[in-house]
Amino acid sequence: MLSLIIAVPVALMGVGVAAAAPFVPMGHTAAGLPIYDLQETLARPEYSNVQIDTTQVRLTDITNVDGFDYASRGLDDNPSFAHWVHRWKPNKKGASLVVNNIGTYRDAGGNKHTLRGRYTVNDSSRTMLSLNGHAQDSTFLFGTEGTDNGTGPGTRTMDYTITLLDDTGDPLPQSTKGVAGFQDIDGSPDVLEEGVELLGGYDGAYVRRDTHLKQYGHNGWNGGDDLNENLDDAHAQLHYLGATFTGNTLHTRFTTNFYRQNSIQPIKALVAYELKYDPNAPDTNNGVPVMDGDGIPTQGVKNGCLAYYVGGDTINLATGAKDGDCWDSSQLTRPGYTFKGWSPDRNASAPQAQITMPHENTTVYAIWVKNVRFTYDADKPAEYTGAMPGVPDAREFSPGATVPNTSPWKTGATTIIRGWRFDGWRTGRDDTSAVYGFDTTPITQDTTVYGSWTPLTINLHYDANGGEGSHPSQNTRWDTTVTIPDDVNGSFHRDGFTLTGWNTQADGKGTAYQPGKGVPMVDHDVTLYAQWAPVATTMPETGSATLAWLIGGGALVLLIAVGAGVWVWRIRRKA
Repeated sequence: MLSLIIAVPVALMGVGVAAAAPFVPMGHTAAGLPIYDLQETLARPEYSNVQIDTTQVRLTDITNVDGFDYASRGLDDNPSFAHWVHRWKPNKKGASLVVNNIGTYRDAGGNKHTLRGRYTVNDSSRTMLSLNGHAQDSTFLFGTEGTDNGTGPGTRTMDYTITLLDDTGDPLPQSTKGVAGFQDIDGSPDVLEEGVELLGGYDGAYVRRDTHLKQYGHNGWNGGDDLNENLDDAHAQLHYLGATFTGNTLHTRFTTNFYRQNSIQPIKALVAYELKYDPNAPDTNNGVPVMDGDGIPTQGVKNGCLAYYVGGDTINLATGAKDGDCWDSSQLTRPGYTFKGWSPDRNASAPQAQITMPHENTTVYAIWVKNVRFTYDADKPAEYTGAMPGVPDAREFSPGATVPNTSPWKTGATTIIRGWRFDGWRTGRDDTSAVYGFDTTPITQDTTVYGSWTPLTINLHYDANGGEGSHPSQNTRWDTTVTIPDDVNGSFHRDGFTLTGWNTQADGKGTAYQPGKGVPMVDHDVTLYAQWAPVATTMPETGSATLAWLIGGGALVLLIAVGAGVWVWRIRRKA
């Protein structure tokens, strides 16, 4: 029965498939054509590239008409007539016309094009080609139809060939594979109400195990014992014949007992569409998923490691992590990039965790984000001539990641390089730059952190060592030489003594220094101790004796020199 509801029914879209051996036929026709279970078996993915659908044809799509008598009728002819009908009745064998929109095909690059078809009538008895639609300028169902000719019921047949053409009008290659399907095949318990025979070019037929269709003729199915009323219910599936084909010509014979029409429309869930993962870059490593070529689950959200899916399936795409899916054995990597996930759009900036499987073979593409580089620059002090120990290598991160600190240098350490204290890693070379926030700051661009250094200083101190006075200490860096000021002695005094120099030990047994001389400063403070000598005074001559007063050691010593002899009286000072 003809129905003008041409949308693919939801019920048909949900046709299930078996979880194993999805391409095994359930039987064969007498002529040897494989018969597959429409509910449990899918056509292989290579058949998805060409899909014949004659339910979206416009009158302007019919061209190159040769050998037909044309007639039409519609609302202008009869207001009670529900739709327009355009008819081409062949007036000779070999009559032909071209329909410039009978479905779609994909080229070798995967690009979709409009499929054309040349219909050639090999033989016809009381049949015609017709285009039926709701309005004169709408899309129509195009197909074969029986004529009444005023003679009532009786067998009507059309033997015809469709040559598949590309969008320039040239035949598709002989290697072409595709899917077709004949909907709304009506039946009757008394006569062959309507039937389709697959005479040539077809390599598989698809019907339900509980189909109402019955086999007849050469690879043919008729409507069985009952009529079909609609295209959008479960009963319609029982009156549907799907088919796959190889080549660019399809030879079909249509038979009806009245003026029924039959158009071509494949159930889109008939095909097992293939899901492929594309690394989306020429310099990737590994990246070969272990896909399950047999498993096609029937319910729920599917995992992304199956090779084949039904159109409309929701798929959780496989991840690039080691988490038990098909990418685990061969991790996908790319130098200088981080893998983020997959998307049907190869230029997408963000991945998709899920996709809905289109009714066609589908490729998802790896989405890569260029890594940013994190570099340690020790920023060695210019005065330091040694090697910098243990500077970490540069690392790469995905933008937005936080960076852990892998440097062994601890802030405040004074043993990394001689004479310097490490004050941490900063965002700039100057010491006023901020300290970098490891583990907290997201990195969004190439980043360098710089070592911050403070020179270690030591002091040269001056000790009066029994005298009085002071002199400012001199501050200097490690491993330098400090010159004793020429005026340092003037800063100290001691009654009865004179400052004779400086020594690294108070008792004068260390290293002696004089003003103007350099003192080597290594890695610790140095104290210089004043060195004192008593002052000697000569008394006036009296007779033949010379008196010399020597002040020293806190005692007054009187020396009387007479001739060659010296008498000494030691006179203690009163306390």
